[in-house]
Amino acid sequence: QGLENVNQLLTFDEKNISLIKKKGAFLRKLGKHEESIATFQTLLNRGKIDVEVYYNLAFNYVETQDYDNAKEMFKKCIILEPQNPYAHKDLGVLYLKMNCYDWAVDEIQKAIELEDDVAEFHYSLGVAYMMLSKIDEAKVALETSLKLDNKNPDALAYYGYILMLDNEYEKALAVLQMSLKIDAANFLAKTHIAKLYFKIQKYDIAKQFLLDIVSSTKDDETMNMLAICYLEEKDYESAMGLFSKLIVNYPKNHILLTNLARCEFECNKKDKAQEHLRQALMIFDDYKEALDLLKEIN
Repeated sequence: QGLENVNQLLTFDEKNISLIKKKGAFLRKLGKHEESIATFQTLLNRGKIDVEVYYNLAFNYVETQDYDNAKEMFKKCIILEPQNPYAHKDLGVLYLKMNCYDWAVDEIQKAIELEDDVAEFHYSLGVAYMMLSKIDEAKVALETSLKLDNKNPDALAYYGYILMLDNEYEKALAVLQMSLKIDAANFLAKTHIAKLYFKIQKYDIAKQFLLDIVSSTKDDETMNMLAICYLEEKDYESAMGLFSKLIVNYPKNHILLTNLARCEFECNKKDKAQEHLRQALMIFDDYKEALDLLKEIN
């Protein structure tokens, strides 16, 4: 309805800049990115250069995963408004999507220097540090973010994960549960709480979270943890099915081969178990678990 109204008004005043911007914004909201880009591009062609136009073009490009063009648009925003903290933050978040984590840190820090009381900025900085495995720096950034806004489920999920890495399991569990209380479908929180229960060897609880995660994504790490949960619970058939799928992608992984062999042995598939153990020992000839299982079979 909004787009129709704007189009009607443009029939009477086709050069109205405000209406053209509204049309472009409506098109972007409707997912009609090519039309939205073309609409904003007409303003640039007419010499209408301002931050709003570049911002809308940037987000159109982000939403269509054209990150190179998005980067150029955000940089133009910064040239026009170098003191705009959100322009720096948004460029930093784009660098996160591009896996350029050091650049992300630089831009987000510039945003924080300009405005240091925005929780989103510190959260984004924490994520960038996480990607760089700078856990101490990530912890500080996320703590700052949560002081400013303790209702961000993603920030809570990342912070809970860091507490788990620090072996603060009770605190980690409380923080992750808080994240899920705010957003029961939060993928990060479910993944991290599954890892926590897995790490403390509560495989039955970990399995429930992992089953939920695997139902929506076929992430190999999650499948491997689920397979180990089945193995620990002596559900060898289920574990064997998952290990068999993982071996297709990781045929040279001696640990997977040995775990698969254990399942096969327990399911009375001795020949297959011996073959997979031989493969594991060809990769790592001193792997104790494989050697011990081979002795047990023989």
